[in-house]
Amino acid sequence: MKKTVFLLGSAAILSLAITGCSDKLDDFSAPEVDTYFPTEVGKYIIYDLDSTVPGQFGTDTVVHKYAVKEEVNALVSNENEVKTYRIYRYITDQNRENPFRPENTFAVINNKNTNVQKVEDNLKYIKIQKPVRDYFEWPGNSYINSELNSSSPYAHLYGWKYRYENLGQPFTVNGLTFDETVTVIQKDYEELPLGPFNPNYYKSWNYSVEVYAKNVGMIYKHFAHLTWQVTPERAWEDGSFRVIMKIKEHN
Repeated sequence: MKKTVFLLGSAAILSLAITGCSDKLDDFSAPEVDTYFPTEVGKYIIYDLDSTVPGQFGTDTVVHKYAVKEEVNALVSNENEVKTYRIYRYITDQNRENPFRPENTFAVINNKNTNVQKVEDNLKYIKIQKPVRDYFEWPGNSYINSELNSSSPYAHLYGWKYRYENLGQPFTVNGLTFDETVTVIQKDYEELPLGPFNPNYYKSWNYSVEVYAKNVGMIYKHFAHLTWQVTPERAWEDGSFRVIMKIKEHN
């Protein structure tokens, strides 16, 4: 009996060792973080962008349609294998009947051994985190001061756990099909309270997802933060918005 127990215990230890090695091999063979977020100088992506915001009196919403171009302008820092790039963003009407005009400047920090971060409007997001494999999670908003139930305008970003899904799967957007992509679920759809929308009661929605294509970058984004207030009057809360971005062209 004792010999049997010893053998079973040894088998269990061997199984755990093999599993541990397998996890390490999976991590080692996972794509580099910049595979789905390339940052070569001169690279650009043009998107169709739909921006939904409250109307003039906050009782309805309006959708503004644009074309935006994000271009890697320059490598501004390269220290200890951490490269920081300057990103220029341009905007025009969605039909591109007018020239692009400068709209904003971002930074992308490519730490090849760890992650890719993007700094937008002084907020730093960890967009891609190693290892790139399905269902891996990380705190993508951990650099943002977004304490729950605080007066911070970013309280809705608190505690988000980013998660990979559909690694290596095709994705079609705007009539373009990309053979290898990864979906980043940043915030699962959240509706409070549940049930049909009734303008007589408070309601909020939060959702965020981005899709990245191999050797291309972000090809799709859907971000929603919408809050309907009933006091002091029924209206969409300031700061409510939805953004949908779909790739249109890239080099």
